[in-house]
Amino acid sequence: MNRKYEFTGETNPFGLHRIRAVRSFGGIEAGDFGGWIASEDNLSHDGNAWVADNAMVFDDARISGDALVMDKARITERAIVTDAATVKNHAVITDSAVISGQAELFDCAVCGGDAVIDGRSCVGGTATVRKTSDVLTVYPLGDSGEAVSFFCTSDGMYAVCFGLCWTIEDFINKVPKMTGSEYECLQAVCMAYAHFAALEHTEMEEQQNDIDSSM
Repeated sequence: MNRKYEFTGETNPFGLHRIRAVRSFGGIEAGDFGGWIASEDNLSHDGNAWVADNAMVFDDARISGDALVMDKARITERAIVTDAATVKNHAVITDSAVISGQAELFDCAVCGGDAVIDGRSCVGGTATVRKTSDVLTVYPLGDSGEAVSFFCTSDGMYAVCFGLCWTIEDFINKVPKMTGSEYECLQAVCMAYAHFAALEHTEMEEQQNDIDSSM
């Protein structure tokens, strides 16, 4: 095995170990300090996967492929981050969630349960994803070819496009001017509303069924 990092001997209050690159790979230079992991099982020595800054990976979580975990992100439980996925800022991945493809999680987003976030999906803000259906990604978006991901929080629906997290109102107002494809943008919003309305209806039915079965 061609090792790409070592432990520095420094530990944090959580008992995790600081890592340091022992060879250059991707955008990492030999000698660069990384983030914190519990054991070498958390970060593959293959590919360009890396844990940077003050990010923490522990329990049975696994970072592999060319994935990047950075800033103050936390990956726990049995979560997997792989391919070219990026997790940054204060995002948290837990349970058995899988982040793959070119997906990005950022801001204070939380992904857990058995959710799979892949492709070009982007999740940010204060979104909480517990199952794959909590996020709807639509692409290509008009003549830009960009993807847009929609998610719901307790205070409304949000769209992530061009790496920015917007309210639906901002999305409708700004994106058509950038892409020149207003029809495609509004169509994407309609798809998102229909998607989450159907989810809400299904959840209400399930709750009613639970009540009926308990009576």
